[in-house]
Amino acid sequence: MITSFPTPYPDEIFHSLIARYHMYSGNLIYKHTALDLFGVPNINLNRNLPSHLGTLIDNMSNKPLNLEDLIINHTLYPYFTAFKSKKDREKVKNSMIYNNYHHSVKSGLTGTVKSEKLLQHCYKCIEEDTNKYGETYWHRIHQVPGVLVCPYHKIPLIWSSKKSFDSYYYYNFCIASSEDLLDKPVEREVNEEELDLLYRYAVEAEWILSQSKYEKVYEFPLDIKTILKSKGDFFRKNGSIKHNKLYLDFKTIFSTSFLNLMQSPIKNNENSWLRSILKRNRSHPLRHILMIMFLSDSISDFNYKLNNNPPPKEEEQCPFGLGPWPCLNPTHSKYKKDVINNVELRVIRDTKLLMGVFKCSCGFVYSRRATYPESEENYRINKISFGPLWEKKLTTLIKEGYKLQSICKKLQADQSTVKRYATLLNLEFSWKGHTLDELKKSGKYTNTKCKFEKKLSERRNLWLDLIKRDQNVTSVTNSSLYRWLLRNDREWLKKNYPKSKRCKEPKRIINWEERDKELLEEIKEIIREWKRLETSRPKKITKYSLAMQSKNPNFLTNDIDKIPLTLNYLNTVIELPEQYKLRKLEWAYEHLLVNNEPLTKTKLINKAAISNNPKTNLIVEEFLLSKRCK
Repeated sequence: MITSFPTPYPDEIFHSLIARYHMYSGNLIYKHTALDLFGVPNINLNRNLPSHLGTLIDNMSNKPLNLEDLIINHTLYPYFTAFKSKKDREKVKNSMIYNNYHHSVKSGLTGTVKSEKLLQHCYKCIEEDTNKYGETYWHRIHQVPGVLVCPYHKIPLIWSSKKSFDSYYYYNFCIASSEDLLDKPVEREVNEEELDLLYRYAVEAEWILSQSKYEKVYEFPLDIKTILKSKGDFFRKNGSIKHNKLYLDFKTIFSTSFLNLMQSPIKNNENSWLRSILKRNRSHPLRHILMIMFLSDSISDFNYKLNNNPPPKEEEQCPFGLGPWPCLNPTHSKYKKDVINNVELRVIRDTKLLMGVFKCSCGFVYSRRATYPESEENYRINKISFGPLWEKKLTTLIKEGYKLQSICKKLQADQSTVKRYATLLNLEFSWKGHTLDELKKSGKYTNTKCKFEKKLSERRNLWLDLIKRDQNVTSVTNSSLYRWLLRNDREWLKKNYPKSKRCKEPKRIINWEERDKELLEEIKEIIREWKRLETSRPKKITKYSLAMQSKNPNFLTNDIDKIPLTLNYLNTVIELPEQYKLRKLEWAYEHLLVNNEPLTKTKLINKAAISNNPKTNLIVEEFLLSKRCK
C-alpha cells in the first residue's frame, strides 16, 4: 500500500505528479516506482489520457486523491472529450479507470495532429511556482496540443531537450526542474500576428480545461452550418456549401504559417480537414477550436449565437450549471423534477469551498458543495431542512401505524432522523423498545438549536476563564477551545481575543543607493566568472540565471526598479537569442575541432542543440563562412 503521496498543485498534469512521487520516494529506477503505484513493473502511462487510475487509487491506504478530481483536473480528459457525446465521454473515463487504451480513437488521440514529445513550460510560471511553492511542476495547460503560448503571460513556451517525453516509453518520469529547463532552453520564434492567434487558442483551451463540469455538446457539423448561415453567404440556393468562399475566408483569418504551427494546413480539395469537419464529428479538438475561432470570438460567444442568449458574466456563472434544479423532497409531487429556479451561493468557512442552498416552494431546503460533479450527483446533498410537507407526511405515516423501517424508506431518511423529528413533533410512537416519553427523558433527540446555544454559552465562559489565567497568545491559540470558537463563533472571538504583549520591531530601512552599488559589483563578478559556471555547455546569460547566482535573487526579480545602475548594466550583458546561438555554435565548433569530428552544418546544429529552421541555417552558414575566411 502507498502510505504517502504528494498533494497535486493547481493544474498539475498527472505525469508530473508521478514524477514528483518518484523523486520523493528515493527510488533509483522507474520500475520500482511503477511497482509501488500500480503493482506491476511494466506500465505504459499515456501523458494525455493515462490509464490504471483505479488501480492507483486502490493502492493508496488513506485515499488522499479523489478519482473524479484526478481525471477532471489533472489529465487532458476535459480537452479531448469537450466535443464528444455524454456516452463517449463515459467510455473514455471508464477506460482510464479500468486499464485499457481503447479510448484513443474515440477521443481523437490518433490522427495527423500529434502531441509534443517535449514537455513545455513558461519562464514566468517557473518563477511564480518557485516563489510560491519552492519548486516548479508541469502545468497541464502547457501540454495541450497546439498550446505554444502561455495563456496567463502571453509569451512563447520553452522546452528543454533534457526533458524529452515519449508517450510509448514505459519508464520516463520527467521531473520539472527549473535548473534543467533554464540551462538549455529552446524557444519557438513566432511573429506578432502568430503570437496573437496562438494566445487566442491557448485561452480557449484553458477555458475548456477550467469548465470541467461543462455539459454542452456541440452537434458538429450541424452547429457549424447553423452559424455559417448567419455569418454570411456561404450557401448556394440548392443548399450546398460554397467551399471556395469558406476556404478563402478561413485563409484570410488564419495565415499559412499559423496553420502549419497548429499541424492543420488546409487545401482546397476534398481531402482537406476543413471539408471533413463539415461532414462528420471525428476531427481533433484542436480543429474544432480553430473552427469556433473562425465562426466566433470565443466558445462562450459561439454558444450564445447558437442559443440566442447572451453569455453569462463571470460573476453570474453558477458552478451548479444553469437552472432550474430538482426538488429532492420524496413527499412532493414534483420530486426530482426541475422546479427550483434560484440558488443561494455561500462560502464554507473552513474549506473556502462554494456551497449552493436550494429552496423549494414545498418548504424542503437542501445544500450541495460545488465540488460535486453534475449528472447523477445532482441528487447528492449535504444538509437538509425537511419542511412542513415532509413533517405532515411523517405524522400521517405514524398515525397509520407504519413500522419504522417502512417510514424511513418512504421518507428517504435514516432511523435517527425519523425518531428525532417524531420526538420534536410530539408524536406518539413505540419502536424497538423506545417510546416518546423515554426519548424525551433521555434528551437524545431534543432541539439541536437549543443544545448548540447551551454548548456555545459554556465554551464562551471557558474561554473567558482561560484568557484570565493565561495571557500568552501562543498557548491560547493552540487550544482546541480556540479552534472550536473560531469555527462556530468567530465574531465574538474577535472581540474577546487577548492582545499580544510583544513589541513590534521597527521596520528596517534599506539604503537602495548603497545596495545598488553593491549589487552592481556582485553581478560584474558573476559575469567575470561565468565561464566557470558553464561546467559542460554554454549557459545563457539571463536576468533569472544571474539572479540565481546572486546572494539575494529577489533584488533582481522583485525590486528591479530600485536598482537603476544594476539594471543598466544588465541590459548590456543579457544575451539575445541570436547572441546565445552564436556562442553555442562557437562552443560546438571548438568541441568538434578538438575531437577531430567532421565540421558539417548538421553536426554543428546537433552539437549546439539549436532548432533546425531556415533562419538558423542562415546563421550557421554565415558562421561557417566566417571561420573559413579566418
